[in-house]
Amino acid sequence: ADKVNGKQDSVSINVNCNRATSANIASLGGAINMGGGVSSTLTFDGRGLGSIYLPNGLSTHTVTSTLSATNPTPGDKSGSGAIVINLP
Repeated sequence: ADKVNGKQDSVSINVNCNRATSANIASLGGAINMGGGVSSTLTFDGRGLGSIYLPNGLSTHTVTSTLSATNPTPGDKSGSGAIVINLP
C-alpha cells in the first residue's frame, strides 16, 4: 500500500470560454475503483468539487488522479471517471 498511496498522474486540458464565468465542478461517483484494492480520486486544479473561475478565452487546467490502496494485489489496474463542469 505504501508504494501506491499518494501516487499521482496529471494531464493538462484547455478550456475556451467566450466570456469569463464562475462554474461548479463535480467528480461523478466519488472514488474510482481500479480493482485489486486500489482506488483513484480525480481533481480539477487541485479541487474535487466546488466553485472555480474560468477566464475569457483559452485557459489551461490540470486534472490529477491520486491513488490510494488497502491491501493492494499485484497486477494491472484500470478504471474510468468523469469531472463535470457545470456552467451557470
